[in-house]
Amino acid sequence: MRKLVVIASLGTVILAGASSTALAMHAKPGEWQVSMKMNMSGMPQIPPAQLAKMRAMGIHVPVGGDTLTVTHCMTPSEAAMDKIPAMSKEHQKYCTMQNLKTSADGMSADMVCTGKVQGGGHMQVRFDSPEHYAGKVSMTVNTNGHPMSSTSTFEATWLSADCTAGH
Repeated sequence: MRKLVVIASLGTVILAGASSTALAMHAKPGEWQVSMKMNMSGMPQIPPAQLAKMRAMGIHVPVGGDTLTVTHCMTPSEAAMDKIPAMSKEHQKYCTMQNLKTSADGMSADMVCTGKVQGGGHMQVRFDSPEHYAGKVSMTVNTNGHPMSSTSTFEATWLSADCTAGH
């Protein structure tokens, strides 16, 4: 079950890291509010008692299309990057990013997963202004014989140049 949760969250993790770097070409450094909504199919349901324990520990697990909102402080060095950051070592075991394409108002990339996790996905980000972006990550994977698919949408708004809101 733990591996399924890790793999199912892969799209969201990639989304958070890749989107902040994708902003390098278009966004301001500072405090950002990022809202993400994930819809998954094929994911085993977490029993209500286990879900309650996780939430009591401060772990928010989006279920049934819940929206998760976080803040992220984009540093000037992050804003200056011109590539997608490396995935965590755990995710690099299974997946690689390929076909990165950038344009004046966005970016897209494919993810290919092999090994214990088979499948992949596609990510796209569109920039409205230096203070707003939105996008989508779609994934279909099979891990240990369990097929799963997810679609995550996200939207981010720049809050301020001062990174104090989330710290």
